[in-house]
Amino acid sequence: MNPPAFYTREVLKRIVPQYCSGRLLDVGAGRAKYHEIFSPHISEYVALDDLSSAIQFRKEASKKMVSVVADALALPFQNESFDTVCSIKVLEHIEDPFLAFKEMARVLKRGGYCIVSSDWMTPYHQEPKHYWHFSEDAYELLGTKAGLLMRETIQQGGVFSSLLYIQIRTIELHGGKFLRKLLVALQPVKVVIERFLSLMDRLVKSKDGIGHVVIFHKL
Repeated sequence: MNPPAFYTREVLKRIVPQYCSGRLLDVGAGRAKYHEIFSPHISEYVALDDLSSAIQFRKEASKKMVSVVADALALPFQNESFDTVCSIKVLEHIEDPFLAFKEMARVLKRGGYCIVSSDWMTPYHQEPKHYWHFSEDAYELLGTKAGLLMRETIQQGGVFSSLLYIQIRTIELHGGKFLRKLLVALQPVKVVIERFLSLMDRLVKSKDGIGHVVIFHKL
């Protein structure tokens, strides 16, 4: 059974063909786990990370996926160096998101797109710090301050999906080995429950989702 459409990977599969092209910068790429989604649509993939996440870089081999070691608040590139800029599930861990947005906008070419994703309803998680949660209003403000137009916002799930996500994510982060193994064993059941909750989300509209994937345009 296919995963729900609000999963970050599934959302990226839908939007990447439309918005990603040319030279792409992945800010806070971690292990570059979305590289295979980007690669068919771009000419070059640059994975940037500061290697501060013990979760992402638990294994030394993971560091080999990073092309450039640098801080998202001081990107080591000239103005308008990239056709596309992405930052997936990173913004909540950046101390100054306004400066991060300005830096991403600075290195993005005019006419290019910036794709940003972060959580709205999620348990506290350190990679290495967890500073922020972002609403649609926050994204619009961040984009406006950086000179970017918010082109499209995709809310990931609704309030019912979020409640299940918080419980599961808490077990993944803080549960013992037994509970994590139990989650894996119950994966088929989890997918069925998620599909039912997705239906409930459509019936009861709410701005409270797991998070958002937001596309910005540099005019």
